Amino acid sequence: TPATSAITTQSTASAPVFQEAVQDAVAAAAAADDGAHMQSPSRRKAANYEAKMGRMDAAVTDRHTKNSSGRERAPGVVHIRTFHILVKHKDARNPVSRQDPTGAAIQSRTIGEAHEILQTLKAAMLQATNSGSGRVDLETFRQIAMEVSDCDASAKQGGDMGHIYRGQIMKEFEEAAFGLEVGAISEPVDSPVGVHIIYRAE
Repeated sequence: TPATSAITTQSTASAPVFQEAVQDAVAAAAAADDGAHMQSPSRRKAANYEAKMGRMDAAVTDRHTKNSSGRERAPGVVHIRTFHILVKHKDARNPVSRQDPTGAAIQSRTIGEAHEILQTLKAAMLQATNSGSGRVDLETFRQIAMEVSDCDASAKQGGDMGHIYRGQIMKEFEEAAFGLEVGAISEPVDSPVGVHIIYRAE
């Protein structure tokens, strides 16, 4: 989630600073020691803290460089934040949604018609934003997602997918999302669950 990502990023940045401070404290204690071989409780505590922070830093780094299956992530951008609007059609997996609980509209809709719906929505958003750059206003995108998206998991949050990582989502969605610039909206993207348009927020 965005909150988890922010905490993780903060931990990653802070761990080396804490480690350096602990190392300085341990070095100062060693210099003050007159040759005794037994560590004082405070020195043992500092050394243990240093080791703990090292393990935490390694774990955070590992989590950011590998996906959920343990594979190394592709180099470059590790994660991005996205929003999407999903329009299902009769050939989509699970052709029902909260927008259409009986599936009557979805099961009469072709994939071509799903594309047309999303192209029309995209054109309307670009016009509302008055942008010739392919970028749209996020709040406009979120409002439309809440009104029309067939994604039950994200529609109430305005299509918010949170931060997505390479190797953790459908390939078609991943390729389109990571190919966008921040603030841009994709062309319709086909996937097993329907047709999407994707907005990259970060």
